[in-house]
Amino acid sequence: MYTLLIPKERSRREKKTGGGPFWKAYWENEVKKDPTYYSSQYNKRLSTLNGAIDDFKKKYNKADRRYYAEIKLDKRSSSKSTEPTKLWIEAGLEIVETRERGGEIFFTLSGLPEDFEKLKNITDSASFDNAFKGRGKNQDMSRQIFAVTEVYDKNETIKDRVSTQIQELINNGYEESLDCIITIRYERKLSEYDTIFKEISQKIDTKNLHKRDKEFFVSNMSYRATLTTKEIASILTDPTYGYIARIKINPEFVVQRSTPNVSLNSVQVGPLLTDEKVVFIDSGIDNSIINPFVAHSLNFLSGSDIADTKHGTSVASRFLFGHNFFEKVSKGEKLEPAAKIIDVKVLHKKNNETFVDTDILMKAIKESTNKLDATLYNLSIASKEPVNEEDDVDDSTALIDSISSKKDVLFITAVGNQNGNYALGYKGIFNTKDETCNISAPSDAINSLSVGSIAEIVDPDGLCSVVDNPSPFTRKGGFRNDIKKPELVAYGGNIQKDPTNKYEASHLIASTNKYGVGVMDNSGFCKDAGTSLSAPLITRVAAIVLNYLKKSNLATQIPLFNQNKANLVKALLIHSTSRITQANIKDEMVKRAYGFGKADHIPALFDDTEDVITIAYADAIGFSEKKQKILIKLPEYLLGKSIEFTFTLVYNPPINSNFKEYKMTNLQGSVGLAFPEIENGKPTGKMDIQALAPSHSWDNYRSNYFNTIHFKKKVRNLKYLDLQIGIQMTVSNHLLNEMEEDSILQNYAIVLSIKDITESGKLRSELLQKNQLVELVENIIKVKA
Repeated sequence: MYTLLIPKERSRREKKTGGGPFWKAYWENEVKKDPTYYSSQYNKRLSTLNGAIDDFKKKYNKADRRYYAEIKLDKRSSSKSTEPTKLWIEAGLEIVETRERGGEIFFTLSGLPEDFEKLKNITDSASFDNAFKGRGKNQDMSRQIFAVTEVYDKNETIKDRVSTQIQELINNGYEESLDCIITIRYERKLSEYDTIFKEISQKIDTKNLHKRDKEFFVSNMSYRATLTTKEIASILTDPTYGYIARIKINPEFVVQRSTPNVSLNSVQVGPLLTDEKVVFIDSGIDNSIINPFVAHSLNFLSGSDIADTKHGTSVASRFLFGHNFFEKVSKGEKLEPAAKIIDVKVLHKKNNETFVDTDILMKAIKESTNKLDATLYNLSIASKEPVNEEDDVDDSTALIDSISSKKDVLFITAVGNQNGNYALGYKGIFNTKDETCNISAPSDAINSLSVGSIAEIVDPDGLCSVVDNPSPFTRKGGFRNDIKKPELVAYGGNIQKDPTNKYEASHLIASTNKYGVGVMDNSGFCKDAGTSLSAPLITRVAAIVLNYLKKSNLATQIPLFNQNKANLVKALLIHSTSRITQANIKDEMVKRAYGFGKADHIPALFDDTEDVITIAYADAIGFSEKKQKILIKLPEYLLGKSIEFTFTLVYNPPINSNFKEYKMTNLQGSVGLAFPEIENGKPTGKMDIQALAPSHSWDNYRSNYFNTIHFKKKVRNLKYLDLQIGIQMTVSNHLLNEMEEDSILQNYAIVLSIKDITESGKLRSELLQKNQLVELVENIIKVKA
């Protein structure tokens, strides 16, 4: 199995407006005002660093053993250009973990004693004078050292290496045995799994220590162990086991429920697949199986509101356990919950409808994104009326777009259900030539990821008769200059034909029993249908992908990872639609309910072959940068052969609903082959570009009115080998009137797949030889769906 590739620094070229020596403006402005004071501060930090390294070297000196130190960074080192990355590279140290606690930044570094010796050599040659008045590398290293404020020993400490639950038990003197998971730091290779097991078994009896199925591993290896809190403390304070990243309690639950009219075995719930917490803004959750997975609740209902938690519970069950969990339960298999849920209650009963006032919804969106530390938000709530493009953008839509442009959050929104046009027949539903089938707000938010429904159960009695085609009740995009909404689709049910064409409540109930999807409501198992139940399936995929990325080495390879997680997840999910065969839909209006299609299964996102490689990257481009480029050298054996490129760009622009542009920045992403420019039969010394992009269409989407580009291009008889990915930005004059040019930055994420159609079996290995590319992870990993 192969994972994503990330271009290293030397593969990227961009025209900068600033730059220069590390912290240049700080040293030339602030420090220059009072060099005596800053000299004192510098020497204090340097002394602290030298003392810590000296202590470290005395304690940890086995030549073949890796040791771990946590570095606390100055608050100025919070962005790509201000992190002292060259310092780690020069010393040969590897960043194995990054954390932000209380607004402060911490890096955990891994290295051999010789690497920490190199770091000591660098600090010995550093001085305030070098940092202030020096030149070149000596100045740069001396300045980077000043970014380090503290050094902590991570080889014999419990702190930050146990879960909160275990820490509480330790603090309370708990003495009983615990069912635990021991997680190993990610830089340790799968080939070391058995060796590490033997070493840990010297501390823990093998009857209490067990290997795990390697398919469980995402980015870290792990073991199961039965441990007391004293044993946990003993192993974590022994420097031999500094490679243990974390010990946590195994969260397994076993309960029993029954499905009406269906005989089921006891329901078994396994451990969480991720460490994520995902926010659900809905009606609330109440089910004995699901309740243990609710980490936190926010209640926006008033005392007089009548709570009705059925909808929120059903939505949460789809997120937690996925599609077709009925089948797993009937087979006695364990359900695999995706993540903890933060339950934000807004919907309540009113006049026989489940309802939320617009202001309450917006308050919940605003306050939850301010209060909660989460990236993913599921919103299976939509306005009753569809979007009319002649109207202003709804306030809830603009709010989500505005928040998403400023924060690293991704709202996954259901497009809403329509049920008034079933008598028109399947194609007629989507071809009304008015807005009745348009998606509903706020799923038209361009910075959200909108989800429609497709049908899985089809037969001649269903309105939808082709598997994976849009459900009859789902809604379509294509308005406002043909914006591509929804982006993705997932199973949500079908509708049974009604010979009377009345489609009354009794008929729709019978239809749901036959064509609906499995959910849990408050008291048990049932069936339901709707886009509300499609969105959480995509949210589930997104949570697993996000968890995978955060636990990988991506944060160390992509400097702006922590402000581009939402863009990366969105780009990867959209890009994954190209990995499988999508439904072949001819009708142009039905297509507009399908978006880019189904997202691929989780493992395939990270499962390239020798003939297919995928490159992912994220960054920010400034207003005064002309262009950012990533250069890739294709292998010579591809000359004259056929190759296929698939490209995805996602960004989260600021918006202003007062102006027609709506999005205030526009990124143009290009893929092309560079070749020498010839003039009058002679090379000019410049490079020309053969663009590799089809004309804009619904299938190959390159619209300037949207913030997502996704297309596929085949090249036959390849003539050039210098591949260039380019990113350019234009900015609305309205934004320029509001902001200083230097403060305009646009985050983005790109994904590029290159496929050798001739299947020569050597594309990946030769690309790695010719380019500065790095594997996302080193271990063979299967990511569970």
